[in-house]
Amino acid sequence: MKITLKNVQVNERLSKGSLAFRAILYINGQPMGILTNTGLGGETNYQALDRRGESLIREAVKWCGCSPLNADFDEGSDGIKEAGRYQDSVT
Repeated sequence: MKITLKNVQVNERLSKGSLAFRAILYINGQPMGILTNTGLGGETNYQALDRRGESLIREAVKWCGCSPLNADFDEGSDGIKEAGRYQDSVT
């Protein structure tokens, strides 16, 4: 599985407890979601672009060996929140 962040926009001015950023998540060369972090020390938010992205993000979390502390896949929602452990290791 190839995981890439593209169009990364970092806002150092807002970064207090963690890195404030926004990026597009690519999995196997295809855009699958948007990652954001407010920079206040909280978790990184993952929002899938569609149901396929939601499924691949779940697979990526397992592939990375991450244990989501807060995963939220509401029916009818295309979003996921996850504890950003893998993301933190690559930024």
